[in-house]
Amino acid sequence: MTAHYLRTSRRGRALLLVGAALAFGVVACPSAKPSYVPRDPVLRALPLYFYPASDSAKAVVIFFGNDVGFWDAHDRLARRLASNGYTVVGVDIKKYIERLPEPYANREAAFDSSIDGVIARAVREMGATSLPLVLGGHSFGANLALWTAAHAAPPHTVGVLALAPTARSHFYVTAMDRANIGEPDEPGSFAISEEIRSVPATMRIALLRGSGDRRRGIDSALEAAGKPRLRYSVIPFASHSLKSLTLAGPMAQRAVAWIIAGD
Repeated sequence: MTAHYLRTSRRGRALLLVGAALAFGVVACPSAKPSYVPRDPVLRALPLYFYPASDSAKAVVIFFGNDVGFWDAHDRLARRLASNGYTVVGVDIKKYIERLPEPYANREAAFDSSIDGVIARAVREMGATSLPLVLGGHSFGANLALWTAAHAAPPHTVGVLALAPTARSHFYVTAMDRANIGEPDEPGSFAISEEIRSVPATMRIALLRGSGDRRRGIDSALEAAGKPRLRYSVIPFASHSLKSLTLAGPMAQRAVAWIIAGD
């Protein structure tokens, strides 16, 4: 591949942007994880992180990380929610889907048939089987949280906390995904607006987006797809990464409270 081709090719430019994003630290580093070790050996073998509520739990939140993993901001949000009465189970969704079978055509069914069982085991582990359940996630994780609510919602699911979803998604992670460049359009990819429409009407959806997120342009379509049970909020001074929880943390916590409040 020549230098001229790299300068003029759309794919070449995208690859250069990916390399630059990775080189300059757009990808965040994972944080230290909580000390809770599950009793269930099946859960110990999975990329899950457990945050018991500090007091009597009001609900359980299953939170999917992004296409980098379950990293520092996710850990801090989980700790915040746990300290305010929510039992949280964090899922490193990148590692989780890497366990799904090849070829790609089998991954959708494999995800649907496995994730509800994993969530059920995690909820039992935390003694939360009778509590309302919120599916949540950030970016890639928000996409798969919405997919799960639409196709494989566990019992007692009352809604979705969707932080910075994208317009489309799929069941594997590429370098372009990690650098937040473009949208997948290959066979098997899916539109997030369609998943929002497919979420049962009894479930609430809280969609939060940073004011500096360049994907804000898709939100009118996502909001329209979720009416009237979707609440949309813009987080001031925040980007797509949501690294700072100064405002995002309290807003996400209020969103969870709104989801479980129901009508």
